[in-house]
Amino acid sequence: MDRFTKKTFSRNLKIVREMLGQTQGEFAEKIDMTPAAVSAWEKGSSFPSDKTLDKIIDIHRIDRDFLLYGEGNMF
Repeated sequence: MDRFTKKTFSRNLKIVREMLGQTQGEFAEKIDMTPAAVSAWEKGSSFPSDKTLDKIIDIHRIDRDFLLYGEGNMF
């Protein structure tokens, strides 16, 4: 069974963004996306491309397992 769910990702993305003290607009700007894209990810209505996901993880130094599966440390 795959551990990944969009619901887990969307919840964890919002948690991370809020822990960083960033608005959706500030978060989006750092990864060259729109606030609407971040909003859609947090609502679970869409998912970033692999390239964008890697950018989110690298720029914000987020732990991949936490973001995708809710496991381990956040950063």
